[in-house]
Amino acid sequence: MSWPILLEWSKQRGLSKWSLSFFSSYIVSVLCAVLFNLGYFILYALQLPWIENYKIMKDEKWPWVERAEGWKATLLASLLRFSFNVLVLSPVCFYILSIAYGH
Repeated sequence: MSWPILLEWSKQRGLSKWSLSFFSSYIVSVLCAVLFNLGYFILYALQLPWIENYKIMKDEKWPWVERAEGWKATLLASLLRFSFNVLVLSPVCFYILSIAYGH
């Protein structure tokens, strides 16, 4: 979608340029974080030989293989923190900045 079409669409819905910029950059940042991490997860989960060659500790298993139960708890805690930071803290901080700069 090109920028003029997006501006026309936002004008029809009564969105300001600032709110359009905020929401589009927020969505792009969330999508990038999720897609990049998902890509790395797939690469590591497949245990491809060319990825395994670049492992620093070649003699040890991956943490999610060696300590599966502890890893699941750590993964869940990490996903909850990431979700809270991205879905709650970031919009609040952006909102406070928008008030501070008068947008």
